[in-house]
Amino acid sequence: MKKTILTASICAASIFTATSSFAEPTGKEKATAAGFFSGGAVIGAIAGGPIGMVIGALGSSLWHEHDKKQDEKMQVKLSQAQGDIYTLEEEVAVRDIYIQELEKATQNQLAFQITFPTGTDTLNGADVERLSALATYLKDNPKLKVRLDGHADPRGTDEYNNVLSEERALSVLTALEKRGITKERIDLYAHGSSKSQSITGDYDSYSKDRRVDIEIYSPEQNNSVALSN
Repeated sequence: MKKTILTASICAASIFTATSSFAEPTGKEKATAAGFFSGGAVIGAIAGGPIGMVIGALGSSLWHEHDKKQDEKMQVKLSQAQGDIYTLEEEVAVRDIYIQELEKATQNQLAFQITFPTGTDTLNGADVERLSALATYLKDNPKLKVRLDGHADPRGTDEYNNVLSEERALSVLTALEKRGITKERIDLYAHGSSKSQSITGDYDSYSKDRRVDIEIYSPEQNNSVALSN
């Protein structure tokens, strides 16, 4: 028993002498050494005696190395997860842009039509709001132009209907001008009742004749962007 203790003491002394022969350890090296011996003390307590301390110290070193490898694996997995999140965010952003483009394309195809009561050329509040939205769209797309076609129902003389259909188109033009759209971007036509498809005496269908059709088009492409029938 005494021989075993003596042998362990010699081993411990040898380790201490060997380590003390090196240069002064750095802060990191001190931390590693502290972990080596302090962790070994716990395991050594289980193993028992000075031999247990040596075994415990070695086990502690291996355990720290294992933890280091586990941390590296976790870092790799975290980096991969962050990369996956970034990819998903890019896909969502592209999808959102695509949806916005579809919504805008749909808006481009909306029909603009202003209707009027019998014998009037006055815009109501809802029509003014629609024209305000149209003016905003035209400002965002300065290359587009507008065509206004005024109409009247077949009641009254041709002369009266021609003047009334023009006044209706002019009321739309004036509303757009007030909202920043210049006359150079607006084409105006008055058709009176010449394009009416209503049956004589059908007052319900007459309401569809009392209107201004609004067509938005690109002069460069020579095609309509939005047309109301």
